[in-house]
Amino acid sequence: MSAQQSLWKQKIAKLAEYDIQHHASLLKWTTLIIWACSLAAEVGTFAANKKLPPKEKSFIIKQELTAGGISLAIMYLLADSFEEAGKRLVDKARLLPGELPPQWRNPDAVRKILKADADFLKTALKGNRAWIEKLVGFRKGVSVVAGTIGTIIAFNITTPLISNKIASYFQNRSLAQKVNMATSSPPSPNTPAHLPSPAPITIPAPVRMPAPLQATPTMPYYRYSPFR
Repeated sequence: MSAQQSLWKQKIAKLAEYDIQHHASLLKWTTLIIWACSLAAEVGTFAANKKLPPKEKSFIIKQELTAGGISLAIMYLLADSFEEAGKRLVDKARLLPGELPPQWRNPDAVRKILKADADFLKTALKGNRAWIEKLVGFRKGVSVVAGTIGTIIAFNITTPLISNKIASYFQNRSLAQKVNMATSSPPSPNTPAHLPSPAPITIPAPVRMPAPLQATPTMPYYRYSPFR
C-alpha cells in the first residue's frame, strides 16, 4: 500500500468520524461546497465565452458573483439557524422521544442526560447509559432534519427571490447608466444636429405693376365747313 493511499484512508476515516459526531454540520458544509463549485463553474463558463462583448460579460459575471455570494451566505445562515433551533427544542424538552419516561421529560433532566451527569447516571438511570445514547442520537437526528429544512427553504424559496431582486437591481442600474450616457454625451457628427444647416430661402418681394392707363376724356372734334 502506497503512502498516498494510506493518507487518503486516514482522511476518509476522520471525515467519517466527524460525520458521526456532527452529521448536520457535515451535511451543511457539503451542500455549501457543492453550491460554491456550481457557482464557480457557471462564472467560468461566462468568462470563457468569447462571443459575449466585454461590457456584457463583465456585467453578467458581477451579477452572478453577487447573487451567488449572497445566496451562499443566506443558505448557511438559514441551515445553521434551523439546526440550532432543532437542538433547542430537545434541550428545552419540547421535542423528545416518545418512550422517554415522564419523570425525565423536563429541561433539567434532559440536560443531565445529554451531559451524562455522573450523579444522575448513578441515581436515576441506575448506571444504564442506553438512555444517554438514545437521547444524544435523537438530538442529532432532530438537528439534521431541521438543518435540511432550512437548506430546502433557502434553496427553493429565499435564494430565488433574492437572486431576482439582485438581477432586477443590476438591470435597472445598467439601464439608468445607458440613459445618463445618452443624455449627457454630445451627439455624434453624423446626427442631424451637426449637419450643415441649409441656406435660408429668400422670397423676392412682389413687383408692383404700374396702374393701368385710364382713358382721359377728350374734347369733341368739330370739323370746320364753310357751308354752315
